[in-house]
Amino acid sequence: MKGNLVVPKNAIGIILLQIKKQAFDQLESVKEMKIVSGATHLFEEPGKLIAVANLTGLWYKKYLILD
Repeated sequence: MKGNLVVPKNAIGIILLQIKKQAFDQLESVKEMKIVSGATHLFEEPGKLIAVANLTGLWYKKYLILD
């Protein structure tokens, strides 16, 4: 297998999460990071995109809607 790189299936997700965490840490604004269990970075799994949409809606209600 010389010259081949074998990457475990979940390793790419872990690497992407680390990159996103680094960017998140640099933000100086109001922020939250939530992990959608069982989702890949494209949220293609059944119900995962809806979960992201729901979390996004909650964030907007919490931080952007004036009473």
